[in-house]
Amino acid sequence: MLEIVEDPSRLLDPELDIFQPFTNELPQFKDWQEEMLATKVFAEDGKTEYYIFREVLRQARAPAAGSGDEQATAMTLEIIKTQATKALEKLHDKKVALADKLTSQDGANSFDKNQDAHERTKRAHGISDSVEVKQPPTAPPFDTNLVGKRLEVCWPYKENGTTVKIWASGVVKRVADGLTDKRSAKARQVLPAVPRGPIADPYATEDEFYEDW
Repeated sequence: MLEIVEDPSRLLDPELDIFQPFTNELPQFKDWQEEMLATKVFAEDGKTEYYIFREVLRQARAPAAGSGDEQATAMTLEIIKTQATKALEKLHDKKVALADKLTSQDGANSFDKNQDAHERTKRAHGISDSVEVKQPPTAPPFDTNLVGKRLEVCWPYKENGTTVKIWASGVVKRVADGLTDKRSAKARQVLPAVPRGPIADPYATEDEFYEDW
């Protein structure tokens, strides 16, 4: 950030990718970035297509001589410097909790002073979740491949007539096929072809939820 304040043109350097740490660690962010860069628009002729975000970056980084883009470069650099300066002011403000975490500000909870604690608690603080980043973008299908897998779901149930949501964890025992599976050995009604438990009864009571899951 300090380098950008000193030389705002660095942010227009095509070799600089300030989002690289995020794309390396978060597949979802990388997918979103690629989707944005793949967005197309049509020119006035209704036929010519442009990758809108790529084109904006190209014109900002290498404006044609004498073009309006070139004339706007000075203002672009001024805006970059102003935003970076304001960001630093906020980061270094002792009244803001962020300053306490910065090594440059000699923060009591900065990484340099508490490296081991950061590594041990970053998941607990919600900074990183090594399990979450490995999850696929869509839920798996409800089939027999779920048997034996532990799932965690946010599920609504009724409590005194009011809908309450809870996170609940459980291991899939079986997946109803709609033909033979019943709620119990004595039950007569065959369960529909969906997973047992909360899926079969979206408003089970808390006791019923855990008993059936």
